[in-house]
Amino acid sequence: MALGKINLSITDEAGAVVDGASVEVREEVGGLPLAALFSDRDGAVGISNPFTASDGADASFFVIGGAYKITATLGGYTRTWRYVQAGLLQEQDEFPTATGSAPGIIELASDAEAQAKAATDRAITPANLAALGSTDAFAGLVELATDAETATGTDTARAITPANLQAAGLKQGKHTVWVPASAMVPATTNGPALVKIEEANGANYNVLDFDASTAETAYFSVAMPKSWDLGTVTFQAYWMTAGAVSTGVEWGFAGISMGDNEAISVTFSASVVVSDAAQGAANELYITAESSPVTIAGTPADNDLVLFRVRRIATNTGDDMTQDARLIGVKMFMTLDEPNDA
Repeated sequence: MALGKINLSITDEAGAVVDGASVEVREEVGGLPLAALFSDRDGAVGISNPFTASDGADASFFVIGGAYKITATLGGYTRTWRYVQAGLLQEQDEFPTATGSAPGIIELASDAEAQAKAATDRAITPANLAALGSTDAFAGLVELATDAETATGTDTARAITPANLQAAGLKQGKHTVWVPASAMVPATTNGPALVKIEEANGANYNVLDFDASTAETAYFSVAMPKSWDLGTVTFQAYWMTAGAVSTGVEWGFAGISMGDNEAISVTFSASVVVSDAAQGAANELYITAESSPVTIAGTPADNDLVLFRVRRIATNTGDDMTQDARLIGVKMFMTLDEPNDA
């Protein structure tokens, strides 16, 4: 039968040729027996084992196809090759380097080479892959987030998928609702006057004039979206004065929720108050700071109607402005925790 050929160049670790080394060939099987070596493909002429490498330090011989342990020695020099393949498919003039189109020997990449992504003659290992983690400065491998990690929203090392978003529900965060004075209803008892203002530039808008000596009240209602998180709300008052003053005003805000088949005549929560002061000029817009959280009374539920109460707390010591405070409107803040109202 046709034998396989092995061609081996005897060099040291630095690549220098070692001439005249003794070469021993053993089979990679139990006991590592010496292999039968031949000088021809047909196996007609045997050679000794070990043998002395010649012809420019090249060790060339024929063997039955299989895996072999080859050891070269010369003085203090010893080098061993394990599991060297022999056979017609493995046979080459020398051990070939693997390419994109042919199999062969290939060197393993270092972590730095794997991250550089430039070497075309290195193989990637599982350890290299572990070092290829993606960051905000390096494009690499990234683990996919679980639904729980997506919902928590704090993981900085995982990628989310459309399925994660569908399962977790994209949190919408804080949103605003603008309620102009014209959308409010003055209380029948101690209610502010609804006044139409026309400015010199022709602008027209409505305000509610809240008295300086009486705690006057107005109301508005909002059918809250299903995506509302049923939690607290906050507000800012937009207001002005008719005259030039530099004193303060206090606005109170409260709310009560009601659902289907529930009584509308209910008790409000205590007003949350925010203070502001005029700056000395008439017909200037003033915007309060955002209020503290307002707890909605009742038992808020999806699709509830929330009735809000806006009041100038004229009886508070902090409200010392002697003119009407003209409310232009209220900006209310609520938190949504669902992507839609389906």
